[in-house]
Amino acid sequence: MVRKPYGPNPDDYFTVAGCLYPERVDYLAFKIDRLFKNNPRLEGLYWDENYSLPCRDTNHKNCAYLTEDGSLHEGAQLYAMRELDKRAQSIMQMYGKPFPRLLVHNTDLVPAVYAFGDINLVGERGTGKLDFIDYWGLPRIENACAGAWGINIMWTPQWEQAATGGGSNTIANNRSMLAALKLFDVNIWENYCLPKILSKFRATENRFGIAESDALFRGYWQKENNQAVAGLPVFVKSSFFVRPGKGALIYISNLDKAKQTVPVKLDFDRWQINKFKVIDAETGLAIKLDQRTVVLGIDGHDFRNLLIEQLP
Repeated sequence: MVRKPYGPNPDDYFTVAGCLYPERVDYLAFKIDRLFKNNPRLEGLYWDENYSLPCRDTNHKNCAYLTEDGSLHEGAQLYAMRELDKRAQSIMQMYGKPFPRLLVHNTDLVPAVYAFGDINLVGERGTGKLDFIDYWGLPRIENACAGAWGINIMWTPQWEQAATGGGSNTIANNRSMLAALKLFDVNIWENYCLPKILSKFRATENRFGIAESDALFRGYWQKENNQAVAGLPVFVKSSFFVRPGKGALIYISNLDKAKQTVPVKLDFDRWQINKFKVIDAETGLAIKLDQRTVVLGIDGHDFRNLLIEQLP
């Protein structure tokens, strides 16, 4: 869609979405540069619908194409989005903008295309009548969040979002979402959810210091994690942050619908945490520790949050 398409003034042109033939990428890069030059307080960019639309215009390089039978087909400048992101990232670095500078949003992501983004916003899908774990399933969440391809992830919830069939914005649904996503080192956008629930755990993480220089994240798929939090049945997973010599913050999630009673053996010797106490991070109450083992009741599609504190 084009508005006011006339005259030499580039500000008279506005497109909501379109293909990304080379001249348009040049134009957008020019506008982004001028935007940051004229607005020194601006710190970054957010791309919504971060992709190039298919196009049949034969005047555009690499858009439309003909097949042998003479029919015209639309093409999409898929990697032109990578080029635009790269140029936008370069412009912001040139102006000294702080990380994160570039937040890109496209739930159906292609890692190589969005490699120059600082954060990729994913998960804009409703779950209908299912809860989060039943709808997404662990393999799909792993594909987006397990960190194998590098870019930082921010998840956008969709409870009560009619356009995406969001599902009910209940405590149970929000906790089901956290049970899955807290197994990964991802941020969660506090929209279309119950922010008080998310903020509670964010505050716990901040107090623990997950962003401190000595903090490490260990996912359930990593060998050293399995040695530190052991004895879990197959549908119970655990990931944690650890600060050597200080303590650990552990999430233990029950991905089964049935409540589980789980004896969890804790061993953080490798991080110089060998004499410790265990606290329920939600209630602040101490949990009985028997020879480094705690017994936890975990509701179906729910989780427990434990704080390990090194003792003198």
